[in-house]
Amino acid sequence: MEAEAEDPRLLNAAEFQAHVEQSSPAPWPLPNPLHGATHHNIGTPARPSASAMGSLSPEIEAARQRAATLRLELTKSHAEKSNSEVTNEDLMDTLHGMISKMALKEDIETSRLETLKELRSELVPLQEGLVRVDNNSLQALNETKMLHERHVTVERGSAKDFDRVGKLESQISELQGRLKTLGSARGRSNDEEEVRKCVAFKGFKAETAPERVKCIDAFMEQHFKEVKYACVSHEVTGGFQNQKMTDTSYVLFFDKFTADAKLKEIKADEGNLKWTTQAGDELKIVKRKTKLEKRRNYGLIRASEILCEMHAEADVDIKWAERKVKVKGSDAFKQNKTDERGDFCGEFSSIRFTDR
Repeated sequence: MEAEAEDPRLLNAAEFQAHVEQSSPAPWPLPNPLHGATHHNIGTPARPSASAMGSLSPEIEAARQRAATLRLELTKSHAEKSNSEVTNEDLMDTLHGMISKMALKEDIETSRLETLKELRSELVPLQEGLVRVDNNSLQALNETKMLHERHVTVERGSAKDFDRVGKLESQISELQGRLKTLGSARGRSNDEEEVRKCVAFKGFKAETAPERVKCIDAFMEQHFKEVKYACVSHEVTGGFQNQKMTDTSYVLFFDKFTADAKLKEIKADEGNLKWTTQAGDELKIVKRKTKLEKRRNYGLIRASEILCEMHAEADVDIKWAERKVKVKGSDAFKQNKTDERGDFCGEFSSIRFTDR
């Protein structure tokens, strides 16, 4: 016959506590940790430490302190009454202790739930923020990819455009050079065509245009009466609205052959073919120069002036036949056949050409 079960009402506090622990169901066994590391089941969150829970909820920390205090009092009560007889008062105290522990457990559970609720309420905005950050990051990544693709497309287009612009600039430069050469050639052609028909009278000073015409007409009437010529004109400088006559006037013949022939006669008989103005100034009868020849002569003269600022005037010499300017016998400035001005050369190559 089986032994009758003990009546819990007849047990003291210590025996009742042991009876309760023995009658409680055994807990589920913990899973074996892998390689000594703490392991938790899938989907089961790790149990937070007491310090972490206390820091999360002051109510839980206070409840734990009350539980520790209650355990200490129960231990002391059990030690004091372990050898004394159990009374109804002791049973009531034990029941009150059990009720207190149950209430304390409910308080802890309530505090835990409140803490979880607060954590979830705090985590919801954080999760939403993380979602927004993730979406923004994805959008930024897509925009960066699109920007990179556009940048690559623009770079390729820029390379093509740069090549096209370079070719276009080269063609324009070439065309401008051709037009400039063509214009210069036409200008020189027209200028030379008229200039080669002229004989210049150089040396006028204060004479007016009519006085110059009268003077040259008298020369032609006296020495070349049989020769017909187109007109007598004058070389001028300055703008169209402010032109002034130079010291040179000229006779324009109908062809360059007549002009060349009369110029040779004048040079061959310079002693008898001299001519002076009404004021008594002697005129020099020479071949009229083209604009290019004047610019070339100006280049030599201006180069000599610049060199005279650095060296003694006696050391600077213009060689017209060679189209050079020399300093102490060394070439300092020279002109090629196609140069309108020329360049400094040799040890004088660092000198800068400046106009007056």
